Amino acid sequence: MSDLELDWQGAQVSEVFPKRIPYLFCGRPVAISGRFEGAMPQTITLMGNAMGSTVRYDVKLVNQKANDGSGSIAKIWARTCIADLDLSALKTPAKEIEDLLLKTALDFGIVSRRTALLAVDSLARPSGEPPMRAEVPVHVPRGVRFDVSRCLDKGH
Repeated sequence: MSDLELDWQGAQVSEVFPKRIPYLFCGRPVAISGRFEGAMPQTITLMGNAMGSTVRYDVKLVNQKANDGSGSIAKIWARTCIADLDLSALKTPAKEIEDLLLKTALDFGIVSRRTALLAVDSLARPSGEPPMRAEVPVHVPRGVRFDVSRCLDKGH
């Protein structure tokens, strides 16, 4: 299916990602996420073009609480937002897009091309032994300049 559109049945939906819904192929899901304000509709309608004909499908929505303790629904939204921002940045590199991508990744604790996660366990050492510094080689992405000695000299 091509030319996909969603009819939200009058619901107040914002920040829907991806902004441009990709083609729908048999056996390949399309994930769309957004934020609702107010009541969520029981169904939405997916419309598109399939082999030259306009088709419509009513899709039942399942209400899952955003406060499920893990924040998983919010993270799904954030991941689709970041993926959409990545595509936008490829077409039109702009500081605003990069800043929004970084802010979204940091706010939701998600790894992106601008962020990484680092786990530090300060308690994992033999009893009575002082902490020991170890230099670990790291692969740096092509095009990124990183002078390790400069950071070590400044105590970073």
